[in-house]
Amino acid sequence: MHKMLPSGLPASNGDSIPFLEYKPAGHDVPGNTRKYPLIIFLHGGGERNNNPNITAGSPVWNIQNFGPSRLVSLGYKMDFTWNGQVDTQLLEEATAELLRTGDISRHIKKSYRVYQARLENTCRLLSEHLREYLTFDQPNGGLAIWAMYRQGISAGAVARNAGKLGLKLSDGSNYFFQPNVSQPHDFIRIGYSSLDEREMAAAIDIWKRALSPFA
Repeated sequence: MHKMLPSGLPASNGDSIPFLEYKPAGHDVPGNTRKYPLIIFLHGGGERNNNPNITAGSPVWNIQNFGPSRLVSLGYKMDFTWNGQVDTQLLEEATAELLRTGDISRHIKKSYRVYQARLENTCRLLSEHLREYLTFDQPNGGLAIWAMYRQGISAGAVARNAGKLGLKLSDGSNYFFQPNVSQPHDFIRIGYSSLDEREMAAAIDIWKRALSPFA
């Protein structure tokens, strides 16, 4: 039977920091020289029911209901793929558990709402502040927006101006693989997924200042 075992480490104030420990079968067999991967599951307050009474030295058995500890408590062997050798099925089992509980579906739905809001915010800011410098179409998918600078605007010059102001922009040089062919317009690809409304607004404000010589 695969079991989590209680263990602990001494803290500097003399308390014991409790945790649950699981070792694969054969780990402590005398003479065993195999190496094993290590997983450390750092849980939050929710995993301990936000119970203020669970402090250093308190039982931690509630943690076995979450994360890798849950897989062990359900009887999974926690096999690993290690150095080209299949020692576990951890990834498949963990993914199956996330699918079973609906965590993946909830995460996808939440992520879609966040990214859709950021896409719409970025398109609005581009239309309001940079429409005299570039054109673009709102994409139906993906995590970036392709824009085309107005003729006569150099993506390289804009990128250099922006860099002096603290904003890193693409100079568009890696978008084409025919370096000696002249393009009628310069292009830029704008990733929007990692910036919230405030951050994107600040970035576009700097971008607009970098474009001011082309006004």
